Formats: sequence, C-alpha cells, structure tokens
Amino acid sequence: MTDAPIKGTKKALEAAEACGGVAVFPRFPTDSPATTDRTDWNDLYLEQGLDAVREQLTAALADAKGLSLKVANEGGSRESVARTTKGENSGPPIENGDVGALTEDTLATAFECAHAGKVHYAHAFGRWYVYNGASGIWSWDREELVAHWVREFVRDLNREQREKWGKAAVVSAVAKLARRHPAIAISGMEFDNNPMLLGTPAGPIDLSTAEALTPSWKHMVSKSTSVARASGKPKLWLDTLLFASGGDTDLVDYLQRLFGYCLTGHTSEESLEFFHGSGGNGKGVVMNTVLAIAGDYGRQASMDTFIRSRNDRHPADLADLVGARLVIAAESAEGARWDEQRVKMATGRDRISARFMRGNFFEFQPAFTLLIASNHKPRIGTVDDAWRRRLHLIPFDRKPAKADHELKDKLRAEYPQILAWMIEGAEWWSRDGLMPPDSVVTATEEYLAEEDVIGIWFRECCEAAGAQEKAYRIDLYRSFESWCHQMGHAASSLHKVTRWLKAQGYRQAESREDKARPFFGIKLCS
Repeated sequence: MTDAPIKGTKKALEAAEACGGVAVFPRFPTDSPATTDRTDWNDLYLEQGLDAVREQLTAALADAKGLSLKVANEGGSRESVARTTKGENSGPPIENGDVGALTEDTLATAFECAHAGKVHYAHAFGRWYVYNGASGIWSWDREELVAHWVREFVRDLNREQREKWGKAAVVSAVAKLARRHPAIAISGMEFDNNPMLLGTPAGPIDLSTAEALTPSWKHMVSKSTSVARASGKPKLWLDTLLFASGGDTDLVDYLQRLFGYCLTGHTSEESLEFFHGSGGNGKGVVMNTVLAIAGDYGRQASMDTFIRSRNDRHPADLADLVGARLVIAAESAEGARWDEQRVKMATGRDRISARFMRGNFFEFQPAFTLLIASNHKPRIGTVDDAWRRRLHLIPFDRKPAKADHELKDKLRAEYPQILAWMIEGAEWWSRDGLMPPDSVVTATEEYLAEEDVIGIWFRECCEAAGAQEKAYRIDLYRSFESWCHQMGHAASSLHKVTRWLKAQGYRQAESREDKARPFFGIKLCS
C-alpha cells in the first residue's frame, strides 16, 4: 500500500488544523492501474467497499494520536495523517488561521474523521445512530447527540470563525453533509444481520454458544434486551410454567427451547405457536413476561392482523413488524376465522410487502416468531399441509383456585435469570430444534381434526369404492355444500374440495373433454 498524491492536500490539512480534527487520506494498492485517478474516500469506497474505508479511518485515528500537525507543500509529499489534539474531538483555537480554507464540506469531513466508528446515518430510516462502547449497541439518536457534537465541533473554532461558521444554518449544513460521507452513511439494512447475535445492556451474546462477546461497533447490533442476564434459577418462573402446563416437564422444556428460539432472528421453523386455554391460567402473564424481557426485539401486534375481516386492512400493521424477532398477539372473538394468507405470510420465509401510514411500499425479510394466546380457537378454512406443518397448539389447561394478581410484578424481579434461561434455550434449540412434546402434538392434531370440515364431510357422506367406480366432482361438491348448510359451516370452494380429495390420493380423470372431471375409487353414501 502507498499514499496516492491528492490534489488540495494543503487545504485539507489546514482545515484539520482549524477544527482540531484529523486529516486522513486514503491509500490505494500499488499494483492497481490508474492509481493517480483515484483521490478520495469515495474512490476507495467504490473500489474496495465500506469496510476498507472503516479500517483505514480507524487505523489512521489510532496512529495519529499524539502526532503534531504537518502541513505539506502543494505538490510535495504529504503525511497520511495529520492531527492536533485538545481533548477527544477538538483542537486549539487558531489565532491567525486561514478562515477562507474552511468550508462546510471540510468541516463535515473533519467531523467524519473525528467520529469514525461512533456515529452512523441510516438513510433507509432517516435517523442518526450513536455507538455505546459499553453495551456494543448502536442506538437511535433520540436525544440528538450528533447535532450537539456538531455544534461543539464548530464552537472549538476561534471567535472570528465562530461568527462565520457558528450559525445554526451552517451547523445544520455540516450535519447534512456528514450524512453522506462513506464512514458515516449506511442504508440501515446493515444492522442486526446476524440472527444468532443478541444485544443486551451488558454486551452482545452468541446464542449458538451462550457466550458473551467483546463489544464491537463492527457487530452492527442496534437492539437490546431490556435486562442483562444473571446467574441463578428463576424459581417462580419455572413454578408458574410447571403449574400452567399441568406438571408436564416436557412441555416446560419445549417452552425453554421455544422462547430461546424467539431471541434469534431465525424463521426456519416456520411455526405458529398458539397458546390455548381458559382465562386466568397464566398464558397472558407468561407471554407478556417474555415480551418485556425481549425489549427492542419484541412487538405487540393486534389480533386483527391475523383474523379475517370484511374490510381491507392498512399494510401498516405488517410494517410495524420490521426488525422484530418476537411478535405476540392475544384474544380472538368466539367464531373468528384465521386469515390464512396473513398467517402463512407471517410464519413463512418469503419477503413481505408493507408500508407505513402515508409511506411508500417496501419489502422486508421477516425475522420473527409469532406467538398467539386466546381463550377461543379461531376457525380454519381449509386444513392443508401448510397448517399441519406450521401450527403448534400449546395447552394451558390448568387454572389456579385463586388468581395471583401480583404475579406479573413478582416475575419482574426474575427477569435477568429468566433471560439466562431463555439464552440456554436458544443454545439448546440450535443443537436439537424445537422438538414439540407429545402434549403439543396431540392438542394440535385434535384442533386440526375439529377444523377439517372437508374431512368430516367426507367421513360422513362418502365411502371408498372400486377402482373403476367414479363420482363426478360437481355431485361431490353439491353434497358438500348441502352438508355445510345443515351443519352451519361455511363451505369451502370447489377448488379447495378438489385439492383436498387429490391430497388423499384419489385420482381424477385427466381428460379435459369430460368437464365433470370425475374422481375414481369414491362414491357418495346412499
């Protein structure tokens, strides 16, 4: 690597001296052609990417500590790094500085150099993010610290320069220009890309091993749990789960793996976790406890998001789920029906199209697990393989003789230990998967059997026949419609009934000349 000559080196160094910052110049490989055609950080960004820019800036800032400023003559050799120091981000006032050497852009460049690895501007979100070295978290700059740092940066100039550069409009312009500098500008999609990396107030954790990691801005973690984990057994929490599950230790183990899985950004299970039971059995307290511990990773969604409605819903209810790893919803009305398309979309791995209020449509990759709790079981239109693959009904059948209205507050004291228990569950899941216990498998099968309207009709109104016997699908469907009317069920479409029969292995006539398309080996009961 060697330093390429950069036009305007002297002015850049003077600007660094004026604002007490660091003048850092990019370096390019000597074996690359057209070296002299590349002069600035944007060229380095385009050629080698943002990581190369970050690495050079970070290394240069570290090397520059304590060096005196050296201003090169125009056209001569230059120093790769020049710096004067006064505290962390400021330099001594210039008594006879060349005010004309300063521009809003040079101030923005100097600000970028002084704050590399400390701030990012996410253009997709229109927000500044600041890095907390203790927790390793990139946090949304709600307190406008960046604006304050820019103002402080300009105030470190001498009085003459303050009069010229200290105006609010100039400070705002410097901040806007800094947004576009390579070491600061990101799209926002770089955050939280590692699904097994969990941010906590005490630092990041590798969920595949449950090990704590040294905080680093390179992890690009922008979310955090509400508490740090702590050692110890969450006795009240485990007692609550054991009671609600009717003493089913296998179910408690399953919940540990499930809640650990909810801390990850994986969606490989493609599952809908449905907590069912009568009111007052603790399922709401359990889910709200997990949601509270998840902190930035959790979202509360309306049950209406996943229930069929006669009216079109605004896609903002899906947009609110961007970046979540855990989504909970609770309580459906009796007789409500699942919005099957929404449920399959929310529990799948395909990209979701959504938009915020008055915003444009965008697509995002879901990274959340959906937990739903209800006293009632929503109706299922058609029980197909997708439902059988996704649904896990978790029975909470036991109700205490006397409700503990302070249980939610009592559990709060165990949040750190519960988080540690969940992290152990994530490690367990990464090895073995969810592994639903017998109680979940049985409860799920019973629910699906209750909701398999086509299957119930078939068992009551049809019977197997010889291989050459046939029943016309229109006759089959008329029988199905009549039966649904008598039983008070909503009849599925002819297409769904046809698909169900094919899934059971019944062969349909292939010739499209016979529009009735009969099924073989089946007949209606007389």
